[in-house]
Amino acid sequence: LWELRSNGSWTDVSRSAGYSMTQQGCWDFARFGDNIIAVSCSLNPQRFEMGVSTTFEDLGGSPPAGRSVKVLRDQVFISGLSSDPTKIVWSALNDITGWTEGVDQAGAQTFPDVGECHGVYGANVGYVFFDRAIYIAQYVGPPLVWQFDKISDGRGAISRQMIAEFGDVIFFLSEDGFWMLQGGQLTPIGHEKVDYTILTDLHRARVWLASCTVDPVRKLVLFSYPSVTEPEAGCTRIAAYSWPTQRWTEVIYECPLLVPARTFGYNLD
Repeated sequence: LWELRSNGSWTDVSRSAGYSMTQQGCWDFARFGDNIIAVSCSLNPQRFEMGVSTTFEDLGGSPPAGRSVKVLRDQVFISGLSSDPTKIVWSALNDITGWTEGVDQAGAQTFPDVGECHGVYGANVGYVFFDRAIYIAQYVGPPLVWQFDKISDGRGAISRQMIAEFGDVIFFLSEDGFWMLQGGQLTPIGHEKVDYTILTDLHRARVWLASCTVDPVRKLVLFSYPSVTEPEAGCTRIAAYSWPTQRWTEVIYECPLLVPARTFGYNLD
């Protein structure tokens, strides 16, 4: 794990024991106050407190290992658990180290028959993505704490690498094409435009290489993915969608990773 400093330099902030990951392993991050929480596959969730920590360390409370982490309201959600990919867990209220179910509103929920969980998205209201379903998550307080209602049955996301969010809008690729989710409403955005072409071209066995992000200035969502025409290459295709104009374009470019980022500021000196 690395930290990008304000002077443009990179600093290794990994825990002292280091990490052992598979080729398909990747990190997911969430911020809770001054704390950065990082999760990856079967590794213990990590914590880094800005302004205090010099390296990451295991997150307290013995939370389960998972592929995705998200903050909703005042609680941390971990999903894609290595022990049960259909289960999500959430922390105690305003306590990232409280993971005992039933204590201070910490809890868990298992979702049968909808496939693997690909993550929790949203802010005050959450959306939980699976292979074959999408649930809306709403805070209702004790004893349930969070209520989950299915808003899409039979349609989910291909992988968490093909889900991007910006504000209250979520873009994702499903088995039947590209969709936009806003306010609990699903809108197809690739039908009779790019759906068939990209679903045919996508290298399913290497979809873990894919990535996507949103360019809020140009109002674009970009999906980088591996192509079956180049089975040994990385991601060599980028599908870009402009939501104001509802138009698509394709970019042929080798792109290892798409991330949202800002350039460093400059002064007149």
